[in-house]
Amino acid sequence: MAGGSSALNAIQVHDVTRSFVIDRQPLVAVEGASFDVTAGSIAVVVGPNGSGKSTLLRLIGGLLAPDSGEIRIDDRVVEGADPRVGIVFQEPRLLPWRDVVGNVALPLELAGVARPAREERARELLDLVGLSGFDRARPHQLSGGMRQRAA
Repeated sequence: MAGGSSALNAIQVHDVTRSFVIDRQPLVAVEGASFDVTAGSIAVVVGPNGSGKSTLLRLIGGLLAPDSGEIRIDDRVVEGADPRVGIVFQEPRLLPWRDVVGNVALPLELAGVARPAREERARELLDLVGLSGFDRARPHQLSGGMRQRAA
């Protein structure tokens, strides 16, 4: 892998390429991307509109498969969405008919976790992001930043 020991790298991207076909024309969104992100560090993906940033993040999150190359998280090859990996998209998408705790608890609900346990965990997470006391609010009652943190 590029950059050194995999034991220190939480994310490894090695020679990843992803393309799409749009109007019967190939479009290369990510070409030959290689980098490592060290555990505990912060990484930033920057570039102009249409440069492949969102595609790259979807590849790392397992929402898209690369055409070639390899992505590893904690030294495990990414082969699809991983329940240990969370993704917050640019536009927060909360379900308007659910309160905040219900939105935060949704992944646990889908995983079959009992209601008391999932709501307790959701409240812990809301406290962690500074939203304790807003658990019964509806998404439209939150500011944009609060919705982003809840998402």
